[in-house]
Formats: sequence, structure tokens, C-alpha cells
Amino acid sequence: MTTPVPAVLVVGDDPYLVSEAVSKALEGIDHLSVEDLSPQEDRARVLHALESTSLFGGRRAVLLRGVDEAPAEVQRTFIAYLKDPNPDCLLVLTTGKALSGLAEAVRKVGHVVEAAKGRRNDLFAWLRDKARELDLRISGDSMGVLMEAVGEERMALAQALEELSLALGPGGRVTPDAVSRQFKGRGQVNMFGFLDAAAGGQTGIALQGLRRLLEQGESAQSILFALARHFRSMMEVGEGPPARVVKELGMHPFRAEKLVKQATGYSPPALARAYREIAAADHRTKAGEEAEELALERAVVAVTALRGSQAGRRGGSRGE
Repeated sequence: MTTPVPAVLVVGDDPYLVSEAVSKALEGIDHLSVEDLSPQEDRARVLHALESTSLFGGRRAVLLRGVDEAPAEVQRTFIAYLKDPNPDCLLVLTTGKALSGLAEAVRKVGHVVEAAKGRRNDLFAWLRDKARELDLRISGDSMGVLMEAVGEERMALAQALEELSLALGPGGRVTPDAVSRQFKGRGQVNMFGFLDAAAGGQTGIALQGLRRLLEQGESAQSILFALARHFRSMMEVGEGPPARVVKELGMHPFRAEKLVKQATGYSPPALARAYREIAAADHRTKAGEEAEELALERAVVAVTALRGSQAGRRGGSRGE
């Protein structure tokens, strides 16, 4: 049996890899025993968190993302703490910058995990490994075509591989033609950007993204479906925390963190109303009461306006 380490430092600028490393570090620890700290916490608060015991028994964890943004005094506190760490507490830190002193202190008692975007060749190796995990075979040419189709963000690539896995089945061979057929004209990268803008309350950016998707040949109905699915996922995750969402819904940590962050921008009634606005738009188009593109635009304006709102007393939009 592996002896638990008292500390893990995740160093890198790739959100997907950072989330994956944090999730792996926290495996086996109940989400109720994970305490999230802000980089702005003072020294006393940090020390109290590190020395506390779990109310639920077993091991607990302290997670601080962006330790490079913490005051120098707090960073020194971690270095001093790691000379004699609490054996019942796992300290997990993330940083986008190299912090040699802290990395050295962590390395003496725990693990330092690299999570940088790296070179393009690293991305090819990562893609090949991910494809193998999904029982897919993929060539270098196919990987290049896939990157052209969905971009080079790992989250988009991971989702694309999952979609190809469903389409091709176990042992499927990913060819350039298969990638082109699956993603031709679908504006996959823009779809992610559009959904994030809509969920983030960015009306102008969301409408611009919507127009680009329509110009690229994406159907209004498929965009409306994606929007509904995204807001339904936000309702499912609620206020999180991400660790609970990963455990209970089987969601990738990066997606869980993003959805929880987006969902917390809405009050529960406002989020429910936003979903009803999308459903109402779908009903109007299917009933022939409104053109699809107009209904979609109205839905986008409605859901972005609800972010930060406490509204929720009225139902979906009605025609003027």
C-alpha cells in the first residue's frame, strides 16, 4: 500500500491538465473534507486550515489554487510548514509560475506535477494516449486534422475524441476522413466559446458567436439543443463543489469546475428560469410561432440578462 504524501504541487498553465492533476491528488478524500483556500488568505487562516482535523474522520485536504498569487509571507508559511507537515492533511497547491523554493520544499516530502501546455509534439503524444484509453487508433495525420477541426485546447480535443469513440465504436480507427465527416462545418471551437459566453452573461460576445456558427452552417436547432444541454448541466452541478460533481456525476474535473463557476453566477430561480426561456424558444419554433434564428437570439438575450439576477417568479418568454 502506498504511503500518502503530505503535499502535492501542480505547476503549469494548461487548465485541463491542472484540473486532472488536482483531481488525481484528491482521490480517496471525501469532498466534504476538502477545504478550498483563496490566494488572498492571511497567514493565520492558512495555518489554522493546515492544522485542523476532519469533522468526518479520516484524512482531509487543503487546496489552494494560484499560490503564485499569494503574498510572499503566505508562500514562506507553506515552505516552513512543509518541514514538519500534518500527517492527517494533504496540501494541494497549484501555480502557473515556477516557484523554486516552494517546489523544492514540496519535492522533499511529496510530489511536484508538471501541467504545462508544452510543445506541439507533447500534445500529439497526449492525444495518442487519450485515444488509447478510449480504445481508438489514431495516426499522426488524423491528429493534425483533428487539431485543425477543433483547435488545440485539450478540453476540446478530449471531448472530440469521446465523440469519435461513440461514432466509431471500440477499436475504431480515426482517419482524416472520419474526422472530417464528424466535424465538418460544425464550428466546434466556436460552439464552446458561444456556450461559455452565453453562460457567462456576455450578451454581445454570445450573439457574435451565434452569428458565426450560423454562417458556418450550424443549424439553429442544433445550437438551441447545445444551449439547453449546457444550462441543464449547470442546473445539475448547482453550487458544487467541483469535487462532489466529479464524484457523483462522473464529470471530468475541468468541466466540473467550469460549470460550477458558471452556475454560481445565477441564483437557483434565475438558472431555472433561464432553462425555461430556452425551452420556450424551442416550443415556439416547433409550433411555427417564430423563426428559429429569431427565437434563438431572443433566448440568448434572455439567459445572459438573467445572470446575476434573482428573478424567477415568471415563466418563459411570451410573444409581444
